[in-house]
Amino acid sequence: MAQVQPSNILKGPFWPERVRVISATSIGRNQMRIEAVGLKTQRFYNPLLSEEDVRLIEILKEGPFAFSSDGESLFLYLESHRIRNAFQFGA
Repeated sequence: MAQVQPSNILKGPFWPERVRVISATSIGRNQMRIEAVGLKTQRFYNPLLSEEDVRLIEILKEGPFAFSSDGESLFLYLESHRIRNAFQFGA
C-alpha cells in the first residue's frame, strides 16, 4: 500500500478536491481509512479504501513558498486592509 502520512496532500477519484491528510490508519491487511480535509472547502472526508483504491491516489509534493514581490507593494496592501478594518476598533 502507498505510504500515506499525515499532512500529505492527496489527489484522487475519492475526493472532489485536493485534500490534506489528518490521519491514515491501516485496517486489516488490505484496507485503509484516510481522514482528510479539503483544501478549498474545509470539508471532512473519511473514506475506507481497499488496496486497489489506494493505488489510484496521487501524493502531491508541496514546494517551498517563495515570496518575490517588492516590500513597498506588500506594505501598501497590508496598510489598505488595516485602514479598511480600522472602523471596527475605533472609539
